[in-house]
Amino acid sequence: MDAKGNPGKHILYLLGAGISKGAGLKTSAELLDSMVEWGRQSGDADLDIALTAVVNTLRDVNAGANIEDLLDAARSIRSRTDSCLWFLTEGFRNPLKSLEKRNPALLSKLSRIVLDRIRAELTLDIVLEWKYLENLIQLVRKSSSPCIFTLNYDLLIETVLDYEHISYATGFARPLKGSADSYMLPDIEMWPVGYQRSYIGEEITYLTHDQRRAEVRLIKLHGSLDWFRVASPAVYEGGLRISPQDRIVRHQPLANVEAMEMMIAGRSGKERTEEPFRVLLREFYLAAQQADVVVVIGYSFSDEHINRVLIDAQVFERSRSFDLVVVNGPDWPPPQMSKTAEEAWRILETAAEKCRAENLWGLSVIRDYAEAALEKQLLSNELDAILDVRHHGL
Repeated sequence: MDAKGNPGKHILYLLGAGISKGAGLKTSAELLDSMVEWGRQSGDADLDIALTAVVNTLRDVNAGANIEDLLDAARSIRSRTDSCLWFLTEGFRNPLKSLEKRNPALLSKLSRIVLDRIRAELTLDIVLEWKYLENLIQLVRKSSSPCIFTLNYDLLIETVLDYEHISYATGFARPLKGSADSYMLPDIEMWPVGYQRSYIGEEITYLTHDQRRAEVRLIKLHGSLDWFRVASPAVYEGGLRISPQDRIVRHQPLANVEAMEMMIAGRSGKERTEEPFRVLLREFYLAAQQADVVVVIGYSFSDEHINRVLIDAQVFERSRSFDLVVVNGPDWPPPQMSKTAEEAWRILETAAEKCRAENLWGLSVIRDYAEAALEKQLLSNELDAILDVRHHGL
């Protein structure tokens, strides 16, 4: 159903960090600021020196630097071989030169420190009633295929869905009793459907954890705070290997289990080809091809692989364009954008002009933050207007 109850309207919702700001979580730029302040207050002089030197250098090079740039830089320092920052500026080299000699372990583990801090910053301490997110979910449920695609790692949307008692699918399910999955560690109650070959297919993101049809699909394209890859022995049946060596589970990591978090953090390496990311990106691509309206909330258009999906669906793959609604605050588009964002925005704006020429809506920018746009019904009203044009124009 569409926003007015008319059948057959597909609305794709894509969420970035800006959607979580109203709930008190920091944006990528704010996380960078908080990282410097945290280092200053940590009582660890070497950590303060390292974070300050790296962040100052990043900002000298790019005024719009954020936490993902810091994470990439920290990883680059650790590897040294591909560090473009190491020899970039005196301001970067000089503070770290003596630090590398007296405390080399700190620089080697700096990326781990940054990632752990990101996790701490994005973990919800308390659960409140977030009306604007409840409004968003009600809008999502009016779509023909209710689905939220998010680039965020936090558990904000899951928390609201649980609070509202709305069933949802993330691609994880409880192992069936007596199934081949009984080898899983008993303390881990969830694993992804997509990693069991008998379940791979279009249903993997439509089922709840107990394998019922979900009311809302939640597709976390970049992973989640509670996803971990767990080392486990392979399972064989009749001499054939029927499962991979490692499994991805949705749980809190256990002290005695080797687990690696599954989050695509940092700007580099965003397009991952291993499961579950390949399957999730495919779902996004299929949804974009079918979309009548794409609603973008709090996303800066800085991820090339996400932009490519939108552009392909809008320009190359369809005879009829989708309408695009963007909720990115009062200053969108900003005067300074990353090259990736600027190029994508230019293409989408051009496509919107063609859309208008066909008497469709084209592109709408709601210049307000997500919380206000949803609480004041600005997004709802915009969707009503767009769908009304589509209903009478088509």
